[in-house]
Amino acid sequence: MGKKILKNKVLLLMLVPAVAYVVIFSYLPMGGIVLAFKNYKYADGILGSPWVGLDNFKFLFVSDKIWQLTRNTLLYNIAFIIFGMIFEVGFAIILSELTNKVFKKIA
Repeated sequence: MGKKILKNKVLLLMLVPAVAYVVIFSYLPMGGIVLAFKNYKYADGILGSPWVGLDNFKFLFVSDKIWQLTRNTLLYNIAFIIFGMIFEVGFAIILSELTNKVFKKIA
């Protein structure tokens, strides 16, 4: 087992950023789910805030602003998706043009 690890240490080293990305952006935010079930007070912290169960959700669904909140959430997400795609495609085109000019100079 130890020889296999030593033999593949470069591959394992290349795996470290991917594992770090998954842990940081997938597993660490799951701790925030607990906040939905607590009456969070900044001074008490997450662990010191009282547990309220589903009372926060009951308050949300009884509220007359639920449609406004839902609309705002959807609009923000749609805007981030659209602007993100525009930025990504534009950046890809710029990189494509730059690499083509570099390749033309070399060839």
